[in-house]
Amino acid sequence: MFAGILWFFNIDWNLLFEAKNPVFLLFGLIAYLLAIAVLAFRAHFFFKQLKEKSVSLKALLKIEFASKFFYYALPGRLNVPFKAIILNKVCGVKKGNAISITTLEYVLDVGFMLLLGLIGLSLFFQELFDSISILKIVISMVALGALILVFFLISTNRFKQLLAKSKKLRNNFLRKSFVFVSKLLFKIRDTWPKILLNKRTIPVLFLLLLNWFFSALSTEFVFLAYGQYVPFLWVLTFSAVSL
Repeated sequence: MFAGILWFFNIDWNLLFEAKNPVFLLFGLIAYLLAIAVLAFRAHFFFKQLKEKSVSLKALLKIEFASKFFYYALPGRLNVPFKAIILNKVCGVKKGNAISITTLEYVLDVGFMLLLGLIGLSLFFQELFDSISILKIVISMVALGALILVFFLISTNRFKQLLAKSKKLRNNFLRKSFVFVSKLLFKIRDTWPKILLNKRTIPVLFLLLLNWFFSALSTEFVFLAYGQYVPFLWVLTFSAVSL
């Protein structure tokens, strides 16, 4: 799809070699690397909350780079399950914890960026939103928040019962599928509150902002390298919306 878009707009690749201020490309690369480092620090913090000592910060940095490769090389967000697999197979992280953490990271990133993107669009591009559409978005987000709250109010024993019933299914495919889903739901219900509902989780919100800032800053430096000025607030907004 991306190749089709480039072909449709008849991109002149020679422009890549006509940077007016190449030093800004270096700054952009540094900002991008810092954004990846922030993600590694966040994952390290999450695993510490679950007392997973088998994965080091150095290993997480390597995994984040591998995850970025899968993110750009594969369609969708297939880097998320690949990251969980690498954590389990290479670093020895328990399968449930690996899936739970990568899922939590995905939910936090998408939810946080979506919220910031909507706020930015409503502030800078008000013509794209009328009062009805904004109201619908707010209602949808409140409803989603209510569903998530209900999920975490369910006792972990309920998920254990669901897992026990799943193991009794006769069909092999259905049994494996329901057992996997039951274990995942139980692990999310068990681990997410331990991570998010404590005082030490506050830095995670700061890391979310920091990752967003560095990612947008790397894009801004690329524009500056080619002599283009785009307001940084716009870059912040659309870097959030792009998710």
